[in-house]
Amino acid sequence: MTSSREEMWRLFVAIPLNDEVRTAATASATLLQARLGRDGWRWVDPEMFHLTLAFLGNVPSSSAADLARRLETVATPASEVIARCGGVGAFPSGARARVVWYGVSDGGGEIRSLAARVKGLLGAADEAAFRPHITLARLKSHGTVDVRGGLDLAVPRSRLLVRSLVLYRSTSQFRRTRHEPIAVQPLA
Repeated sequence: MTSSREEMWRLFVAIPLNDEVRTAATASATLLQARLGRDGWRWVDPEMFHLTLAFLGNVPSSSAADLARRLETVATPASEVIARCGGVGAFPSGARARVVWYGVSDGGGEIRSLAARVKGLLGAADEAAFRPHITLARLKSHGTVDVRGGLDLAVPRSRLLVRSLVLYRSTSQFRRTRHEPIAVQPLA
């Protein structure tokens, strides 16, 4: 049982980005900012870019070590993956955007499989809504906006080298979000 005074940590599991993908995603964000503008959007700091596999939400800090051990059981049998990245899009759709993203192709389904295993083992939400992407910006307001005219961009393509899974703690202070790695699990 969790003490009512125990600190809660906002945790998620993600794939860290290699330099090639971070550079391409940053260039894509810059192109999108020129089209969509900075106002009305919270643009993600490129140092915080990652590919989320599972959002765990607020969990007791004492659970982090156990979650890291369970993550190791997912990472150990998994092989390194190479995924192609490129294109930009929006969730839930270009006509009703709340999030704009840089695309990650999962042609062989390896990333989707990793996400399903992570979610199943760590007790996160189901796999149905998972679509690999790198979030570039979120709409500041509670509504949606039509960005279809801004998504027809030629953006850089890149290759994502999936070599590890990371359990991150997300913190916010003075409107700046930071992601602190709690555990890094290399893939076999």
